[in-house]
Amino acid sequence: LGTIGIVIDRPIPFRGRKLPVLVVLGGLGTGERNLAPIGEVGENALVGYDWPIPTAMPEGLAALAAAPELRRRAMTIPAQIATAIAWVAAQDWADPDRVSLLGFSLGALAAPAAQRLAPVAPRWTVLAYGGTPFGPLIAANPHLKPRWIGPVLGGAADLFLRPLEPGAHLPHLEGRFLVLEGETDAFVPAAAAARFRDLTPAPKRVIAFPGDHLGVGPHQRALLERIVAESRAWLIEEGAANRP
Repeated sequence: LGTIGIVIDRPIPFRGRKLPVLVVLGGLGTGERNLAPIGEVGENALVGYDWPIPTAMPEGLAALAAAPELRRRAMTIPAQIATAIAWVAAQDWADPDRVSLLGFSLGALAAPAAQRLAPVAPRWTVLAYGGTPFGPLIAANPHLKPRWIGPVLGGAADLFLRPLEPGAHLPHLEGRFLVLEGETDAFVPAAAAARFRDLTPAPKRVIAFPGDHLGVGPHQRALLERIVAESRAWLIEEGAANRP
């Protein structure tokens, strides 16, 4: 699996009270960056995951040359996350009966395979702005140029990343689920979002937010704050996290 990078944000010193564990999978980049929007953790342990793939993807012929290595790294992601969950849950400050997995955007796509593999299975899962299969998500990406390459890359992703498809793992999961989605998401077509939602097992709560895909930019701060607030409220209500 290579090196697994995580960052842990928790109260120090440890006062003897076992802490709920919240594993956060955000967008590409470091775990520290993806934990930043969450704010104060209270009597909880937040775990951020360092994605093993670069934030800036190669383009043109360079992308073709890099494809085998990128696929190899992508295929390690579920087991890396599952291993990290098991390691954290075994620490003396962690409560292995209160482990949650929070997947946002890219994280929501990786979370189902990771949860299915995890030897310490999360009992609560937040899946925000996910979709399945991969092909329509890639084809719909408004940043891809030229536009004709989207369906080509989408078809390749469906073929070569098939073991990671959320739709292959969602029906096999157990626990309690919160599904968050955007009403006018430019990155996740409505059909892909609906399939993701329908395959997520019950019991689940579904919340649709007005607006586009979630992000961390200044113009998206209000939406991100609402998403974090709804996730936190649900986890507290479920007994998965302690109130800050």
